[in-house]
Amino acid sequence: MKKISFWQQLCYIQIFNENAKKMHIDLTSRYTNCILLVKGGGDVLLNSFKVSGFKVFGKPVELNMVPKTKNYQTLDENVIVSLSKKNLKSALLYGGNNTGKSSLLDAFLVFKKLISTGNLDDFPFDLYKNFCYFEDDVIFEISFLHNHDDITYGVEFNESKDLGEYVFIGEELIFSRERDHSIEGKLIDSNLKIKERIEDLPLDKLVLSYMNEYVSNPGTDVFMNVKKFFDQIEYINDSNKNMIMSKEIMEFSTNNTKMRILNHLIESTELFIDKRELAEEGYVVENEYYNKHIPKDAFARIKTMKSQSEGLRMVSYYQNELGESVAKPSILFDSIGTNKFIVLSMSIINAILNNKILLIDEIDSSLHYKLTRALVILMNSDVNHQSQFIMSTHDVKLLSPKLFRKDQVNFVIRNKEAVSIVSLDDFKANSLKDIRSDSNFEKMYVEERIVDLPDTNISNVIKEMRALWEKKT
Repeated sequence: MKKISFWQQLCYIQIFNENAKKMHIDLTSRYTNCILLVKGGGDVLLNSFKVSGFKVFGKPVELNMVPKTKNYQTLDENVIVSLSKKNLKSALLYGGNNTGKSSLLDAFLVFKKLISTGNLDDFPFDLYKNFCYFEDDVIFEISFLHNHDDITYGVEFNESKDLGEYVFIGEELIFSRERDHSIEGKLIDSNLKIKERIEDLPLDKLVLSYMNEYVSNPGTDVFMNVKKFFDQIEYINDSNKNMIMSKEIMEFSTNNTKMRILNHLIESTELFIDKRELAEEGYVVENEYYNKHIPKDAFARIKTMKSQSEGLRMVSYYQNELGESVAKPSILFDSIGTNKFIVLSMSIINAILNNKILLIDEIDSSLHYKLTRALVILMNSDVNHQSQFIMSTHDVKLLSPKLFRKDQVNFVIRNKEAVSIVSLDDFKANSLKDIRSDSNFEKMYVEERIVDLPDTNISNVIKEMRALWEKKT
């Protein structure tokens, strides 16, 4: 049988049941087109996200996931097309340290948590409020595509903890509540009973959460759709990239189909690992390496904690000089970078299979640039039909017109006046900077022909340390 690459095999994933739980990989398929069939659900894709008054952000900044570049002739696979609508599969966030990249991703999470709790009772305003610029209100707004409708939902509040809230479908106002209690919109105009119930709701409570929990009405479906959108958002940063085992990773590790996909990815890279798998439960107790290298009291505690002991069951297969594949405990033998790559790969594969919006802080941390490159190729490939990825990074090797469109690359710029987000597509061809779709993005960025880079002049530090050394001698 002709050997099929990891990328081809991933193309042939077919999800047959409505909940996308039963999967089958047709390794013998001769089709050249990628097939990904998902029944039910419909499109749920991010159009844009706005935030102001939160952490380092003063005036509103916006991350846009709707393509700007028209008539783009290459990388059309980087765009999700749904009838006449288009959305970007991924976006990069560049910027100096502490400019606001992580804060932008954190704003997504805080907004999601607010939707989950439904109120401001425990919101740590003193921690999250903007401290750099003169903005008193925290404002979050998302716009997303749901079954070909553009839905916009936003909230605003300040230390008084009175919530303003609004939702649009397209240009039509469905509902809004100002912080002075005034309410309006199509939903209110058509239902006096709902209007009365909202008027009785305390201003620190979300109308969205109240509607989803207590009101069953076709006119209120839009509120449930907003919640479903936020349910699709997941986040991974440097700490959980390095986790040997979590609930999600454990579920992945016990799924033979997903592990087969992961192992083809491992096989396609130079990690010097043949594959990973979950060993039998008795492996932890019997393993000589754990007994030798983990203190006995710590090992005894680990065995009593299921999540920890499950992590110890993960093994990686290495080849010896005879070409034999030997199983070794991943926690002891795999490097930090290797483990991060594998755990991150699991999250990305899961996101693609389950139509998630995955936020990744510092995707390149501890990874060789070729590994990072392989992962973004997977994100933007034809097997991704309905997932989106937003990533912060310092990896200049990703700044390539062969990997990303101009409208997928964003720069977070911070100065004394404001924090702003600028898309590479904002710099037009034939303009002062003259950045074209096929320009050498990396070279222009490093040469500071796109945006200014952080100042790294440490001459005063060297001068001070030299003086200290001379004083000692």
